[in-house]
Amino acid sequence: MDHLESLVYAVDNDYRLVSFNQSLSAVFPDAKPGDFCFQHFNGSMEPCFGCPIKSSNVSSFNIFSKALNTFLSANCAKLDLPGVGVTNLVSCRHIVNSERSLMSRMLFLPQCDYFLEINLTQNKYRYVHKNDEEYGIEYNVESFDSLISRLEKTSINPNDLQNFRNFWDFQLLSLKMAETTVPLTNTYREKNAVGSWDEVTVTLIPEVYAGTEDQIVLAIFKIKTAAQDVRKLNASEEIDSFSGLFTRRGFVLHAEEYLAERQGAEVCVIAMDVEHFRLFNKWYGSPEGDKLLKRISVFLLEMDRMFDTVSGYAGGDNFYIILDNQPVVIDYLINGISDILAKFDGVEGFRMAFGACIVDSDKADIRDAMDSANTACERILGNYQERICWFSKEMLSDIEHEIQIAPEVERALVEKEFTFYLQPKYSVSDKKIVGSEALVRWLHKKRGLIPPSEFIPIIEKNGLVTRVDMYIWDMVCATIKKWMEEGLDIAPVSVNVSRIDIDSVDVPEIFDNLVSKYQIDRKFLEIEITESAFVEDTRVLKTVVQRLRASGFTVLIDDFGSGYSSLNMLKDVQADVLKMDIKFFDLNNTNYEKGVDIIESVLNMSRKMKLSVIAEGVETEDQIQVIKDIGLNYVQGFYYYKPMSVDEYEKMLKSEN
Repeated sequence: MDHLESLVYAVDNDYRLVSFNQSLSAVFPDAKPGDFCFQHFNGSMEPCFGCPIKSSNVSSFNIFSKALNTFLSANCAKLDLPGVGVTNLVSCRHIVNSERSLMSRMLFLPQCDYFLEINLTQNKYRYVHKNDEEYGIEYNVESFDSLISRLEKTSINPNDLQNFRNFWDFQLLSLKMAETTVPLTNTYREKNAVGSWDEVTVTLIPEVYAGTEDQIVLAIFKIKTAAQDVRKLNASEEIDSFSGLFTRRGFVLHAEEYLAERQGAEVCVIAMDVEHFRLFNKWYGSPEGDKLLKRISVFLLEMDRMFDTVSGYAGGDNFYIILDNQPVVIDYLINGISDILAKFDGVEGFRMAFGACIVDSDKADIRDAMDSANTACERILGNYQERICWFSKEMLSDIEHEIQIAPEVERALVEKEFTFYLQPKYSVSDKKIVGSEALVRWLHKKRGLIPPSEFIPIIEKNGLVTRVDMYIWDMVCATIKKWMEEGLDIAPVSVNVSRIDIDSVDVPEIFDNLVSKYQIDRKFLEIEITESAFVEDTRVLKTVVQRLRASGFTVLIDDFGSGYSSLNMLKDVQADVLKMDIKFFDLNNTNYEKGVDIIESVLNMSRKMKLSVIAEGVETEDQIQVIKDIGLNYVQGFYYYKPMSVDEYEKMLKSEN
């Protein structure tokens, strides 16, 4: 047909042919006026799927012609002909492969629930589900015959098993599809996610015009759900009405059944949590948040159907899934959901955290496994280097430590055990201190100095980090005021502001209030915002930085190059100072020239943007030599000064004065 002209014909509102061109006569030599058009196009006595003849607002449509064994694109115009009345003028043409994507094929099949594109030559497949927002999944890692074998063992009604095997016999399927000129149809019962039986009708269409020498088949699925079982499940509150997944109660019940069926297999539970979902709702609105959660839910329902897994929704942005511990399936889960988040309506900076726990099938308590998976999920929040965290027994001791230390933080705030150390910033050319950074320290009355690495992750997790930060900001301002009264030659002190701080309080307003409270000059107080804070969404941060700079504060981007760097971020966020991470300066004989080129490129760009640059974390003579060679002047690190108490810093200032 691709060598023929378009098929043009006119039909009345009852689908009867009024007239047609020679191309249609050549294709359908038996056609005559008065015949039903679908009688020739599809060999049936029903209108084609998607036909808009009786619609008043549709002018184009797509159909699959069983008679021609191909997809057609059609345009329809309504005409009022004298002596005939309202007539529909239709023009059809073959859609070549280059114009047809896997996603667009859903338009041809408005009444199907999902379909597979099967490559029989390469024994692989890909799966597409039609949702409010269409999206596709690339070819599955699992082979097609493995899919059929797995469904035989786990999902097909025993009474329909032989019928299923005969229809999907991989060795015979290629021969059957090569010989047929019409679609093949079969019906069988398949177990759904809630354990009842759906009636599945599948239609196989050979892809004659696939644009490849491989044998491609489209498998179109229509599902008739067991309504009685669904009503019973809804009544028992096992199915969540929002997501369509199991509720927590339903998940526990069906996960236990799943585990009982998997005797001898290694099974795991995975907990999933959308990082910073509260901020997502704040920035984009709850309707968009609900839309994202439903998109994830649809994907998990597809996982349940494809891999015989069990998924649940625990409210908020929390999901669970129980599945065999197979890397291929787990990667499919992670990649699929990550892809949804990455492509969701242009939203950037959000990701799903995955925490997993192996389930001991002999003495398993699903609830314990879910709790352990949650613990692992919490450990990976904010870790952009790892995609999934597996639970270990060592985490239990960490939890015990957190339980012990969290109340201690509250007490330490009341009893003023938190303080700050100062690490100087140094000018290589002038050989003098040009500023310092305030670093929080905990001087415990019994344990002495507690390292920040021990308590900062805990206060971040328990929502105490902003209280501690605000306490330190106040102390720094009080110290600057003291230095002013003592007449010291003061170098600026920078304080750290985290993303949590920005999301929790009005940071610019707090600093305005602090300088007013202590009557200090804004030039003595600088604000450091870590680069990772800008990764999630630059819009909020951009506004905060603008307000701080408008108030007269100097803003520094901390840890630039620590793993999240984006030159676009520098363009969007108008800061004053860039602190380059020491990773830039860890050079050796192999990467020296390329590394220096990168550093010089960043410096040149910074100069054009009028950004001052500080190298931080400098510890070795080799690093200092690189810094001198490229002409970088300001450094901060152990090579010159370690963090020191305020008393030690004051003595050094007085000696320099």
